[in-house]
Amino acid sequence: DRTQQYIIEQEISRKYTDGIDLDKVIKDYYIRENQNEESIQQILKREYKKHIDLERIKGVISELDSDIVSEIDWIEEDKSKLVKTINYLDIITIYLIVINGSIASGFEFEIGFEPGTKKGLKVMISKKTYDSSDKTRLIDILTDALCYNLCTSDMSLTKFLEIKVHVRQQIHRVY
Repeated sequence: DRTQQYIIEQEISRKYTDGIDLDKVIKDYYIRENQNEESIQQILKREYKKHIDLERIKGVISELDSDIVSEIDWIEEDKSKLVKTINYLDIITIYLIVINGSIASGFEFEIGFEPGTKKGLKVMISKKTYDSSDKTRLIDILTDALCYNLCTSDMSLTKFLEIKVHVRQQIHRVY
């Protein structure tokens, strides 16, 4: 019967999910899957048979946001927010960060790098740019930033334009 099945599922769940670091699971769903707090809570309940308080999930995500944003030394943490993460072909993770103030360069975006790794790219835009941009414009900004990053060693306009079409298609697909 259903009651017996539920009890068995709970016993099996405890045996196989007690060793799982739920904070890592939350971070993974937030960064790799772009899930919000409520979606992560439902996934943990459904897939891991764990009921995690929404405040704990928000705390883990807030800590992750501040870790990613705090590495940028010229930005105050409370003025910045991680709004999107994109995994580009499992080669690089792109973090889109919105800054309440203005960015240092005169361009639409600034690029930062995840310290100690070549797999993290931080694309920072002002809140004004973010608020006035639609999805297509944000995809264009992310595409330009990634193409610029990929072409830094051989910064030829030809190479930039060659890869831009393919990069844009991939970013559009995962955005």
